[in-house]
Amino acid sequence: MRIIWDNEIDKYDLLFGSEDSSHPVENIQDYQLIKTYRSTGDVDEWIKIDAGVGLTITASCAAILAHNLTSGSTCKIQAHSDDTHWANPDLNETFVYDADVMTGYFTEDSFRFWRFHFADAANPDTYIEIGRLTLGTFLQIDIHGREISIIYEDTSRVDESPSGQSFGDPGIIRRIYYFTFPYWNNTKRKEVVAMVMVIKKVKPVVLVPDENNTDKMDIVYCKLNDNMSINHIVDFSWNGILAFKETF
Repeated sequence: MRIIWDNEIDKYDLLFGSEDSSHPVENIQDYQLIKTYRSTGDVDEWIKIDAGVGLTITASCAAILAHNLTSGSTCKIQAHSDDTHWANPDLNETFVYDADVMTGYFTEDSFRFWRFHFADAANPDTYIEIGRLTLGTFLQIDIHGREISIIYEDTSRVDESPSGQSFGDPGIIRRIYYFTFPYWNNTKRKEVVAMVMVIKKVKPVVLVPDENNTDKMDIVYCKLNDNMSINHIVDFSWNGILAFKETF
């Protein structure tokens, strides 16, 4: 399992190649995926962050969510020590296309400048739309022996009249995940607690239930749905429960 939770994109001003003023780039930093950024073109578009003089941003993964990109697009995460040489940057990784969430992993490194680059000339919308970008490192949790429960929550509302007629407002179906972990050493427990102390039940994360089987378990944009539970086993080893609810 991988949890991408400490998003560097939210910590800096965003620079861009083009922007539709009705869909500003700041929308990417909003937790709600429905608030999107749109470019004005679809061939050479980019979004960039600058750590500042003498500073760097460390990352080993990135993700693109709530997008309109087509299977013919080329999307990259790039990084460089200065704001030039983008034709041949020090880091230049291409995302594997996915219609839902695109994730990319690479050797952890630190640079001052990072940017997402998009090229999708055949896009019928003629613009690039993005709901959320993430960049940073991830929390790795061993999945050995893990138990998984999934609840499909229906948010629809149904009322019934005194004479027995039903009236409904259709909602959505969203997934709630319960993960039970049989063993954490004390180091892993501290890593999980450090994450929970920051995200609380408010900040969404990108949850990859099994990075080796994303065709069997979808990558999910979600937030904590319940208090974390940890139980001591013996000699400062632990088991724990994490619950996440899909968010949009």
